[in-house]
Amino acid sequence: MEAASSCFLADQVKIDKRKKTVFLPKVCDVYRNDFGMGDGIVCLSQCLIYLEEEEQLDIGSLLEDGLVSVKFQRNCEDFRSNLTELR
Repeated sequence: MEAASSCFLADQVKIDKRKKTVFLPKVCDVYRNDFGMGDGIVCLSQCLIYLEEEEQLDIGSLLEDGLVSVKFQRNCEDFRSNLTELR
């Protein structure tokens, strides 16, 4: 499950350093209240562990500045086509 989460989030999470905004996939928005993550920043912090080190550091620096905005991408029906089975 962790490997699938990492692959999915690596492809879906986008960082705009200039605008100090992190875009999470729509699925995070849909289910964030189910996991007690009503706040976008809390949701982002839960996703961090599944991202590559470079993205973790980029987001970490935005969080340290306290000026990060979390937005959720629009619904995307073709996201499953980006996932592959891991063996």
